[in-house]
Amino acid sequence: FLVFFSSRLDGKLWCPDCVAVERLINQTFTAKESPPALLVYVGQRDEWRSKDNIFRGAPWHLTAIPTIIKLNEAGDEIDRLVENDVQDPGKFALFVRES
Repeated sequence: FLVFFSSRLDGKLWCPDCVAVERLINQTFTAKESPPALLVYVGQRDEWRSKDNIFRGAPWHLTAIPTIIKLNEAGDEIDRLVENDVQDPGKFALFVRES
């Protein structure tokens, strides 16, 4: 999994949606039996809002954060969960469980 989050400023995430799911993300992906995940910081607010942000283009084409992308063993995207869906406990659990 790739987990795209806002960058931190003074130790805090600037994105309220990322703050809302930070604990869930940490609990889900840091336990011993957790699926592997890489946390990717997309930049500070102005960097993220720029149309030139590298994560808005290929290969990720992000439109919102948080975004979680599920990859197959070859590293190809097979599914993604975006913003409000990441905050939905049922959708999130199903998304991670089906890995």
